[in-house]
Amino acid sequence: MAIRNGHVRGFTFGVSTFSGIVELIHAFGNLRAGISGHDATVRKSEASRNHGNGIECNSCLVSENIASLNQGNQFLVGFGGLLSSNVAVTRGDPGINNFGAVSANNNSCNGVSC
Repeated sequence: MAIRNGHVRGFTFGVSTFSGIVELIHAFGNLRAGISGHDATVRKSEASRNHGNGIECNSCLVSENIASLNQGNQFLVGFGGLLSSNVAVTRGDPGINNFGAVSANNNSCNGVSC
C-alpha cells in the first residue's frame, strides 16, 4: 500500500498506517501525530504544527522528511527503526527521540539552544 502526494489537515492522526509507503505528504495541524506508522517507509514528507508528534513510527525507515514546530517530538522512531537524512525544527522542544539507528539528521532550534 502507498499513500502519496497529499495534504492532510485537522484530523486526529493526519496519516496512520501499518506497513506500506508514506511519501510526499504534508500533514499540518492534526490533533495527535501528523504521520503515524508501524513497519512502514516514511519519506520526503513534512509534518508541521501538529498538536502531538510530527512523525512517529515503530520499526520504520524514516528518511528525507521535515518535521517542524510540532508540540510533541518532531520525530519519534522506535523498535529497530532507522532515522536518516531528516530535518527537525523546534523551539527548544524535543527534536529527535529515537530508539533505533540514527544517520545524518539535522536538529535545528532556530536560535534557541537545544
